[in-house]
Amino acid sequence: MDPREAGFVLERLIGTAAKLLPIKHLSEPEIKTELGDSSLNGVDHWISYMNAHILIQTKWRESIGQSEVAQFLACADRIQSRFAEGDEVYLVWVSKHEPTKNSMATLVARNVHTVCCSVSVEALARCAILWIAETLGLDPMPAMGAFTVSRVGRAVTQKSACVVGSSGGASGGAVGSAGGGGYASAGGSGAPVRPPTPTKVLRDETEAGQRDIHDFQQLINDLHRSIGMRMQNALSCCGFREPMTVVHAGFPQRVEDWSNGTTNKVNFNSVLRSLRTICVPTKTKRFQSQHLFLYCKMRYISTELASRVPAYMAKRTQMIGEGSAWAKKTPVLLCVPEPMTQEEFKACVGNCSDAWFNVNRAGVIEKVPSGIENQFFMNYYVN
Repeated sequence: MDPREAGFVLERLIGTAAKLLPIKHLSEPEIKTELGDSSLNGVDHWISYMNAHILIQTKWRESIGQSEVAQFLACADRIQSRFAEGDEVYLVWVSKHEPTKNSMATLVARNVHTVCCSVSVEALARCAILWIAETLGLDPMPAMGAFTVSRVGRAVTQKSACVVGSSGGASGGAVGSAGGGGYASAGGSGAPVRPPTPTKVLRDETEAGQRDIHDFQQLINDLHRSIGMRMQNALSCCGFREPMTVVHAGFPQRVEDWSNGTTNKVNFNSVLRSLRTICVPTKTKRFQSQHLFLYCKMRYISTELASRVPAYMAKRTQMIGEGSAWAKKTPVLLCVPEPMTQEEFKACVGNCSDAWFNVNRAGVIEKVPSGIENQFFMNYYVN
């Protein structure tokens, strides 16, 4: 099967499996019809579920060029322009191999998730469906039926060949079918003696599985050390109980909690939404400046965390697709960067309950008699 044909098979497998989930799925031709634009080339699948959209490009090639990546991103931008404000959008690149270094840098910069697996077209399709189901919080098992039909057919054929072959065993001795699938019989009784069932070796127990676990654990350790420590430092500067409770509930605080099955999903944007209600002051709901500073720090941290999500999810999806029970215990990680601008900060800071800042009519942050500088951009956010 040449790469072009394999690519069509990959698209069909993902499309067939996706339609078994409780989602709306559109293929590339259906996307063009839905939006009335025949020039939308570059997105193979558009999946919608509630207010979430997933745009997917699939490739089964040995190498991926920047022009293909650029085409996908340009097409995705045109489709996204039709979405309602506030909808969640995930861009996913599904391919046999990772894109080139320059292409990967472009994808990472746009927060595109990558799903790669070179085992087989079917294995890559499985990985993609697992990623979709877990990102949307759906049970992937109904979709897995799309990958078992052909296998079941082959299994039945092989079993039938064995049965036919064994029917000639009345005379005893070795019994074999035309397809070579018979059993050895006992004595002259003609009763087939089945070979012992081989012991199944779990993926995590193999040398390759152990290497994957080690690599993924290192990735988690780096994530926890860099992002986790920055969160703790931000919380220690704030010192208020409520924000700490929100962050600790939404983001694992111990490195072992990333792989012991206690957390199913980590959605950092949900943490930010919860923090906003208890940290961002308004004219009718005032908080101290330290609450706002904490929220600003968390918004800044989201940009670094988002840059790490594609590598984390790609490794997790690859390992689950290869049968890793260890990887299934790790949480789905979701984060879209939400950096805070000075304009947004200025609009909030004037509502703080303490007297650290004052906003004049021109919207410029001025010093107040206490002489405290703009701590947000000078010390908290930029540094």
